[in-house]
Amino acid sequence: MDRLNLLKKLCAAGFLLAASVISVSASAANGQIDQLIIRYHSDVQSKMSKSSQATDPQFMARTAERYVSDATGLQVSYKRAMAATTGAHVLRLPYAMDVEQAKMYASQLLKNQPDIDYAEPDYRRYLMSTVPNDPQVNQQWHLMSPADFAGAANVFNAWDLTKGSADIVVAVLDEGITNHVDLRPNLVGGSAAKSGYDMVGDDPAGDGDGRDADPSNPGASKSAAEGSAWHGTIVGGLIAARPDNGKFVAGVGWNTRLSAVRILSEAGGYLSDQVDGMLWAGGEKVSGAPENNNPALILNLSIGTDNFETCSRTEQNAVNLLTKKGISIVVAAGNENRNVEGSAPANCTGVISVSGVTKEGARAPFANYGELNDIAAP
Repeated sequence: MDRLNLLKKLCAAGFLLAASVISVSASAANGQIDQLIIRYHSDVQSKMSKSSQATDPQFMARTAERYVSDATGLQVSYKRAMAATTGAHVLRLPYAMDVEQAKMYASQLLKNQPDIDYAEPDYRRYLMSTVPNDPQVNQQWHLMSPADFAGAANVFNAWDLTKGSADIVVAVLDEGITNHVDLRPNLVGGSAAKSGYDMVGDDPAGDGDGRDADPSNPGASKSAAEGSAWHGTIVGGLIAARPDNGKFVAGVGWNTRLSAVRILSEAGGYLSDQVDGMLWAGGEKVSGAPENNNPALILNLSIGTDNFETCSRTEQNAVNLLTKKGISIVVAAGNENRNVEGSAPANCTGVISVSGVTKEGARAPFANYGELNDIAAP
């Protein structure tokens, strides 16, 4: 699909390409890695699944742990298999280490164990905020005409052409959403608790009950220094807060439906949970999760990393599968005032990387830049 047709498709969805503005989370782990993702070669995975021991739930765990121990000396523990289409597995490291050390062990494993297709750190991902939380439509400059503000998206005039379609679902992959009155009419399940899935398995700063069918945002943990930023609710509101109902603000899509996939807590989250969330949102099967009856046409990820990273193999494989199905993946370019080539997942091939502009139409001073940026938006 060429760029013009892609943008028409996004406009038909009533979807604002919301760029990131402020990073709202501090890295609790400060760039530390405590998990690895590995993938066996397809033929090896097939042999394992057909093994007489395959019915033993500990077989895959023992095999993975032994492979890593023999190749690196690390005493890892098996955590779980990822979505079946990835063929990947998550291993917990014996201790948190810096990124370069984790990459060194991953490289050592790949070099010394020929059954492994790839191994890489399970990077942390963090929330990125999008716009000020202004309560009145007349303060939502990003919806106005460029004649009013050069950086505005001209949405008021676009509503004369389309108000979005109920046939289109936008999945917000974030920290979950609240049961906000402005969002409920457009949520696929009619309420926050029934609108998607919670992929966060380890959640010291959130609901603490592991993966389940409730993607509601639990807010900040009791030990948090500050309250919740309610980031997923803000992003959902930008996309599809119900306009013309006399309440709060207006989203871009009057009729566009929203699905929430919780992949982060206030303290961030794992790449492996993010990828499983992306695949589930796109209608793929994920072990332990129910079938997604409302697969999305568009995925929104207003998230990023605190390290300079290339796109991981795990992410790129997921992006390739989803875009082949015709799903658009929109990602915030990042807030580090650097080249987006080092900002995952915005640097993955096939995603729509969105940088930020000011009211005046200039690049926001914090917004990432470079040839990998596809578009800029308020």
